[in-house]
Amino acid sequence: MAGGAKDGMSSSFASSLEAPSSAPPMAEIMSMEALNMNCAARSAIHLDYSALFDLALDQLREERRYRVFADLERLAGRFPHAIWHSPNGPREVVIWCSNDYLGMAQHPKVVGAMVEAASRMGTGAGGTRNIAGTNHPLIELEHELATLHGKEAALVFTSGYVSNQTGIATIAKLLPNCLLLSDALNHNSMIEGGCGNQARKSRYGVTTTSGISSNCCALPIHTGRS
Repeated sequence: MAGGAKDGMSSSFASSLEAPSSAPPMAEIMSMEALNMNCAARSAIHLDYSALFDLALDQLREERRYRVFADLERLAGRFPHAIWHSPNGPREVVIWCSNDYLGMAQHPKVVGAMVEAASRMGTGAGGTRNIAGTNHPLIELEHELATLHGKEAALVFTSGYVSNQTGIATIAKLLPNCLLLSDALNHNSMIEGGCGNQARKSRYGVTTTSGISSNCCALPIHTGRS
């Protein structure tokens, strides 16, 4: 028994001398040291992010591409008049560049419908359709638009820009061997839609419909066109 106890003590003593199982292997220790050295080297090189961003903004201003958006307060019932909160103070202006050509956004029935819907359902979507679903009035609008245009269904986007960008990119992605023929003066939303896929692109100058037809007829018959 004494011998057995001694052997047991020896085993316990020997095991206590071994490296604990939680100790990292030598290769891991070396990689950690290399990582620490790398981090130290990186910290020694100070990158002035603010200076880089300031330089980019200065370049935009020099190229006259820096945008300052007009701070406008539209006046319901006085379309197309609005209050421009300019750097020199507010003053009344006339807006000639709105997509609300007929002033329907200020029509009493439109405003009344929005107030009624907001009072009944609250405001905001609460998230994308994938997360929060679709508000029922929007579903009704899509059904009405589909009926108006004689289509099976309709899909409302947040803007015309997004509808062009997403629609063109999706269709071009689905068409095999698709070639996009794009007018050189197309709206940027259409150009961005063409860039968002792997389809081939061909830009042409402003031309007549007969010229476009000739270009299409010259393409192989199996080429998808958009």
